[in-house]
Amino acid sequence: MDTFDQVVYRGVWVILFLYAVSTTIAFVRQSYTACVASLIFACVLLLDLSLVNVWFFIPSFLSHLGEIGLHVDSVIDLVRVILTSDAAQDAYTMLLGSFGSGLAVFNAASMLQNEAMRSQKQRRSSECFIDRVYRVSEYLDVKDRDGDTLPVFKS
Repeated sequence: MDTFDQVVYRGVWVILFLYAVSTTIAFVRQSYTACVASLIFACVLLLDLSLVNVWFFIPSFLSHLGEIGLHVDSVIDLVRVILTSDAAQDAYTMLLGSFGSGLAVFNAASMLQNEAMRSQKQRRSSECFIDRVYRVSEYLDVKDRDGDTLPVFKS
């Protein structure tokens, strides 16, 4: 791997570690600052894993897609070959990373809301921060169309 690949790959682990530490501190100390840090690291983790998907896994998926041998005797063998192929493993990894990082963002936003509800002093800044998260998710079109995905403060 070249230098950029190493930076991207190691960046995922560094951000994941920072997210885990900040989330643990948010659970233990229940501080507003730790909740904000957790949300920021979760958002960066989501962006970093998206970059890894685009940079590593999608090209790998496309190259493995051409390697699937579809010359089999039965439908069951065809399904088995497709589901256990390297391309399927790439797809599973991309889905798991996207689901996990998305869940981390919404979990951190929920922790931030709960902490802000305890402290009225930080409530306005939390509302503003969560509003920014909504705007980014709408811009990237990653919002859940079936219902509320982020906690919203009711006035």
